[in-house]
Amino acid sequence: MPTKTHTDDPECIIVQSFRSSSSANVAFRLIQRFVAKHDDSNPQKITIGFWSIPSKDIPVDVQIPAINNVKIVDDEYHESGNIQLLSEPHNQTKMTINVEIKFKPEHLKTVGLDKKLYLALDRARMANEFFDRSKEVDQAVINHFVNFVMPKADKLSDVEERNIQRCKDLLSWGDAAESWKRLPGTLVES
Repeated sequence: MPTKTHTDDPECIIVQSFRSSSSANVAFRLIQRFVAKHDDSNPQKITIGFWSIPSKDIPVDVQIPAINNVKIVDDEYHESGNIQLLSEPHNQTKMTINVEIKFKPEHLKTVGLDKKLYLALDRARMANEFFDRSKEVDQAVINHFVNFVMPKADKLSDVEERNIQRCKDLLSWGDAAESWKRLPGTLVES
């Protein structure tokens, strides 16, 4: 699990995580900097760039915890890329991740590469679980339809009124005083 080890400023953090090696009791340590950049031309978009920091460039005030019984290898496995967050309707967020993985071939078996890519992309799954708002978004969509779309619906035609009344009478359903509206976009109007 990634661990935040240092914060330069509110827009930048340094994170430590590990990737397994093909060798027993060996792990690749990733020290990565994550920097958020707001897009002045599009305030609805944030890009978070991330890249591995070589061990010689780790700030002196960053505390790197030790791990027992595992040999830690630095500077032989790297991940860099960006995460783009774009505001969508109903307070949703679209996330796009681009990842580049670099490594020395002798340290990783080809069959393990899909697992490394999965781990690199696992950020999206963790973010989705942490920030899941599907019920809230569903409610926002329903509220938008009821409060903004339905009030703008066109009045029913006389033919539509008669057809609805006939259905209500056949089914013995509804109240004669009840007012009905057409659902917007359900009729091809020409």
